[in-house]
Amino acid sequence: MAEIDRLSKLIRTLPGVEKLNVGALGNMVPQLHVHVIGRHKGDPAWPGPVWGHSPPVPWPGPAAAPLARLVSKAW
Repeated sequence: MAEIDRLSKLIRTLPGVEKLNVGALGNMVPQLHVHVIGRHKGDPAWPGPVWGHSPPVPWPGPAAAPLARLVSKAW
């Protein structure tokens, strides 16, 4: 829970984040995992859920993901 809280606070500081969705969905994999998603009114799935809305688009690599860089610096 402490990690979820810490990441939530970090994501809330990102430009354009108006709302935060936190969900524990475990129906596709056996382990517990938590999604922490910053949302804004202009995102493609707004105001609905992001799951199943659009095809996933991966970052070119972990180092290129802006959130990954931010989290690695903050952690």
